[in-house]
Amino acid sequence: MRLKTLARLACPACLRSGSLGRDVRFDLDPMRVERDDAGVERELSEGYLVCRTCRAAYPVLAGTAILPVDVKAHLATHGNVYRRLSIPDPRLARFLLSNAGEGADFVPFDEVVARYADLLPFDATRPAKPMSARDARLDEAIRNGGGIGPALEIGCGVGRGTFVLAARTGDAIGVDRSVARVRRARNVETTDEFRLPVVDLKTSETPIELSRLARRDVDFLVADPEALPFADGTFATVVVRDGDGEGAFVDDARVNSEALRIARPNGLVLVEGKGAREGEDRHFEVLDRSRGADRSGDGARVRPLGGSGQRP
Repeated sequence: MRLKTLARLACPACLRSGSLGRDVRFDLDPMRVERDDAGVERELSEGYLVCRTCRAAYPVLAGTAILPVDVKAHLATHGNVYRRLSIPDPRLARFLLSNAGEGADFVPFDEVVARYADLLPFDATRPAKPMSARDARLDEAIRNGGGIGPALEIGCGVGRGTFVLAARTGDAIGVDRSVARVRRARNVETTDEFRLPVVDLKTSETPIELSRLARRDVDFLVADPEALPFADGTFATVVVRDGDGEGAFVDDARVNSEALRIARPNGLVLVEGKGAREGEDRHFEVLDRSRGADRSGDGARVRPLGGSGQRP
């Protein structure tokens, strides 16, 4: 987790319970911090984020902040991922192993290929693949809508859309309930080499061109879409996907309400059309709070991007 992300975070449990006027930011209990080539602390690899109000502790494991409202319930249903992690710190290891259940959180490799295959090198014998339709539509919507950073993608899956956001806005975070997908996105962010099958030859793999991704400008977190762990008015651009790695959102209205809460007053909030995850041709629309709408999102409406290609 980037250390600069810490300033944007807030306790999701306190936010959900309505702790207005109280300090619901996190104190950092670091266990392992990574430095860049200049010796500057940049990444938190292991530690706890401790709420200043309720004192709830949320773990950071292998560079990923785990921020669902009910962390123990999350660990119990995603244990197949967490039990494979190597956690050097004994406190974190005990917490993880005492709460991690079984779970069935997996990422089909075809899903990764579909989102990153356009980054395979190409030549005269191997034509370039286009960007996936979902990510191409996002790129177009951010460009036409004039999106700027910081930006957030709700339902980031394996992370390609977050890299698209970062390339357009210079600063992006992706959140998802599926820790397996968040870890895959994090792997693409940090690895020196990431291989995919060449064309349809599953037995032949080649490295994708990671240099084409804005990897220094992203972060990925595990969080509930209906209880996002961010302070009010944090993001200039918010993207709400048609569900996340665990399927459709439980409460679309609540997710939209959260998107409006964390967006700046004049921020851009884009909502992906239903059916996009199943491959249907669905474009993005603007979620807008009409005059008199309150913080819960009542009065919000969805409208298309302006016909001129700019925000109406």
